[in-house]
Amino acid sequence: MTWWTLVWWVLALGAVATFALVGLRLWRAGRGLLRELSAAGRAFEDLSRSIDAATAAQTAAQEEIRPTLFDDPAEHRARILTLRLERDERRARRRASHRATYERWSAFNR
Repeated sequence: MTWWTLVWWVLALGAVATFALVGLRLWRAGRGLLRELSAAGRAFEDLSRSIDAATAAQTAAQEEIRPTLFDDPAEHRARILTLRLERDERRARRRASHRATYERWSAFNR
């Protein structure tokens, strides 16, 4: 047996060992990936259930839409007034929030 044969044997065994280590690492990474995918699937299932429940609750709480051609106009005006008041309250809260944010920004930039 010559020295070159010994060198080639060492190189071949080193390559086999390297491939074994790479394969082992890939196997472990694949198992970890499958575990994480399983956990993500369970989380997605829980999220899907909660979305379905929220959608059902929102559908149940939604007001009935019906024709109102012959209803009392005073009721419609009262409803529009309450909607406008709610809108104005939301607008005032939003403006106050924006004003506070701008004041924080201007205080930060001084």
